[in-house]
Amino acid sequence: MRAQFISLLILSILTVSCKKESQPNATGLSGTWELSHIESGYRLNGSTADLPAGYKFQWKFTDSTYESIEHGSVIKQGFFGVLYGIGKPQLILDRDTNSAILFDLNGIQLILYRGIIAADGDIETYTRLQ
Repeated sequence: MRAQFISLLILSILTVSCKKESQPNATGLSGTWELSHIESGYRLNGSTADLPAGYKFQWKFTDSTYESIEHGSVIKQGFFGVLYGIGKPQLILDRDTNSAILFDLNGIQLILYRGIIAADGDIETYTRLQ
């Protein structure tokens, strides 16, 4: 029991002591992002992971809201937050931490890691439109 408490205490200290400068800012997500590349566990022989411009699967973010858009229609919308900790930040949609999406953001690309990558999860790369 004492060892678990000490481990939890050390983990808490490490989480609190992380530098904020190294973490992407949630407002860096603001704008419209279009799916441009997808990697998954299975792809037909000869097919490409690159998608043509105008593929029409998009995410649109403001400072606190999101829309998931397919072929011009909003299929889901709500509020989002970003959870920081050890490892990649997590995108939390509508306060549902059970379906958090790990992500990377480098300014012109948003990369979402969906599911368990080693077990046929997807890595989706989105390009900023605006």
